[in-house]
Amino acid sequence: GMERMYGIAVDQVLEIEMVLADERHVRFQPREWQDEEGFLYPKTTDVGGYCDTALDDGSLIPVWGACDDPVPPFQDLWFAVRGGSGGSFGVVTAVKYQLHEHKPLEVVYTNDTSYTSIFTKTVLFESVRDQLTELWLFFL
Repeated sequence: GMERMYGIAVDQVLEIEMVLADERHVRFQPREWQDEEGFLYPKTTDVGGYCDTALDDGSLIPVWGACDDPVPPFQDLWFAVRGGSGGSFGVVTAVKYQLHEHKPLEVVYTNDTSYTSIFTKTVLFESVRDQLTELWLFFL
C-alpha cells in the first residue's frame, strides 16, 4: 500500500491541536529535525508549541501565544499523542497532515487455477471501486 511509499498516517502529522487535561488549549509541532541514516523521515529533535491566550476571555477565536508556567511538556506530548504512550493527556481537536500527490493504483490480476496468466495493470482507484461494487452486487 501507500504506507510503504510514505509511511503510516502518524508519520505525516505536521501539527497537533488539543485541550489538555488541565483545560489548556495548546497547539504544538516539531521545530527541529535531524536526518538519520537508514530512516525515511527526519528524526524530530525539538518540539515547541503555543497556548490559547484568549481562552480566559471567553473568545471563540484562539489567540496563540507563549504558555504560562508550567509550560506543557510539548516534546512528551508529541511522542505520546502520536501513539507512543497510553493514557489520557487531553482531547485532540485538530491535526494538520502532510499530503502527497495521488499515485495510480497498481493491481495484479491472476487466474485462480493457473499462474501462467499473471499480469499487472495500472488502474485508477475509481475503476477498482466500480469493479468491486459490481462484484458485491452480483453476490447480493
